[in-house]
Amino acid sequence: YHNAVMVGIGTVLKVDPLLNVRYFKVAVQPKAVVIDKDLKIPVHCRLIKERAADLIVITSQESMLSYK
Repeated sequence: YHNAVMVGIGTVLKVDPLLNVRYFKVAVQPKAVVIDKDLKIPVHCRLIKERAADLIVITSQESMLSYK
């Protein structure tokens, strides 16, 4: 019933969730949204490995400048 599932980076680091619907069939999976102001999301996490096309990472401008 929702277009997205949102968590903070702490949940990603602790639980490594997929943020998808698993208990009943859906036509389209909701987008996965992660709030990560320092870009700490690991490249080996399941969201990046399995849901990169549906993943939205919200970060700060400062972390984007230092990421280069």
